[in-house]
This record gives sequence, C-alpha cells and structure tokens, in this order.
Amino acid sequence: MKKLFTCLIVSLTFCVVPLMLIGQTTYEEVVYLKNGSIIHGVIIEQIPNQSVKIQTKDKNVYVFKIEEIEKITKEERQGEKRGGNPGTKSGYNSMGLFIGAKAGIDFSTVSNADLGSSTTGMTITNPSKIGFQGGFIGIYVVHKYLAVQMELLFAQKGFEIKGTQSGVTVKSWITINYLSIPLSLRVSYPLGPVTIHGNLGPYLGFGLSAKFATDPDVGFNQKIEFQKDGGLKSFDFGLLFGAGVGYCLLGGELFLDLRYDLGLTDVNYLKTKPSDYKMNCNRNFGIAVGYVIKIGK
Repeated sequence: MKKLFTCLIVSLTFCVVPLMLIGQTTYEEVVYLKNGSIIHGVIIEQIPNQSVKIQTKDKNVYVFKIEEIEKITKEERQGEKRGGNPGTKSGYNSMGLFIGAKAGIDFSTVSNADLGSSTTGMTITNPSKIGFQGGFIGIYVVHKYLAVQMELLFAQKGFEIKGTQSGVTVKSWITINYLSIPLSLRVSYPLGPVTIHGNLGPYLGFGLSAKFATDPDVGFNQKIEFQKDGGLKSFDFGLLFGAGVGYCLLGGELFLDLRYDLGLTDVNYLKTKPSDYKMNCNRNFGIAVGYVIKIGK
C-alpha cells in the first residue's frame, strides 16, 4: 500500500507541477489610476505610502505617486488567458483545447466473482483490488457548458478473492494492466472559480500484461497470457460514468475526478464455455486528481 501511494504522489508531482509552473507565467500586475488610465506590467519598485514604479511589456518604466493610484491588482495577461476550468465564467468560457495530466487510485473487481463454495464449506469474499491509474488528458471545449474529453491512461484493474476455512485465510488476485483510452462528453457548470462537471461515454482498454498471485505464496504466481485458451482477452470495452469538481488555479484547472467503469466484455478468453457460464466483466471505481491548461489563445 505504501508503494502504491508513493507511486501516486511521485507521478502526480512530475505530471502536474510543470503544468502549474507554465500557468504561473500568464499573470501580470495592473495599476488602475484615478484618472481612468490602466497600466499593465511588472512592479519593480514600491515605496510604502509614497510611490510605485512599474515596467510595461515594451520595457517602458512609469512612476506614480500613491495619491494617483486607485488600486493595484494581479491579473491574467491580456491576450494570453489560458483558462482553468474549461467552461466556467471566470475566464474559461473560451473555446479551444486544454491539455494536462492526472493520477489516482482504482478499486476494481469483476462481475459474477462471488464464487462461494457450499461443497467445501469455505467462506469466500470478493473485496475490491487496489491499483494505480495515471496519464494524460485532453479537453476540447465546444461550448462553455460542453466539451469532448479524451484520455490516455495506464490503468491497473483485476479482482481479488479471499477464502477462509478452519481459521486459515488465503488471498489470491489477478492484476491486469491496461492502456486505457476513455472518450466522453463533459458537461460543466460554473460556480465562480469552482466548476462541477459530469462525464459520460465509452472507453477502450488494451491489455499490456497480467499476473496471478496468492498470499501466502503457494507457488502459483505466474504471468497470464492474452488471447490464449484459459487466459485473458487482450481487449476491454465499456461505458464510463464520471463526476468531479475543478478549481481555477494559476491559470489552469486543478480538478478531482470520480469515475465508474462498467465493463461490457468478458475478461476471460475461453474457446469452450460451460452451459452455466457467466461472464466476468470489469467493474472499476476510480479517484484521480489532475491539472489542465489551455493551449494557444
């Protein structure tokens, strides 16, 4: 568990911090004068209760007495607003492409995994298996309330089984690593600097690797083959349902996403199936945080 959270924090740091630093460069200081003039630039000297010296983008330097100034603010540079919450009223209602990164945790299982065994007397439970998700995200805003969202993620899914008999518990699990490509419609609603959003659409998953393991180790730990009878399918397809909240920060959007993936394909690859066979489809709940900024004007 500690390794999983360490991986999450490191990945998020490398993905999000550089994007936030880019967002920082879009701000400038603005001096509003009582005569109606507005000066944009960088304050290079400020003497309390006396004067302010500001340098403009074209390198001109102006000095104003305090009694000439109405207020001083820090705003996004004119013509360079990148937005933060795609679709919000506070500078993010411009159409265009936003890109960024996200990372989080998956809680996964499969449908029909309750294997209970009345013949052996073993008590079997099916807790969620914890995995990692992370990758890149792109949001193309077509309306201040509507966008198309596409992601390219590394996602760990699978399931876990715990069996207890005579006070002895054995845990076994299958981990399936996917290259996941979710594609969804994103509907946003702005509430000042905060935006709430929902997502709906399909996702595709391409199997990268898979492994079966037990605890305690009983010698069955092994890799699982894709597209081999008795193994796993290399392709996964399903629907995603999401919701989240974003906050305007440093010229971009820092967001929290909640996601449920409803798999529609069997994860097992079987050439011959018993008459009473029931499909095992991925079921996954994910929590992720990320950051996006706008590309271009």
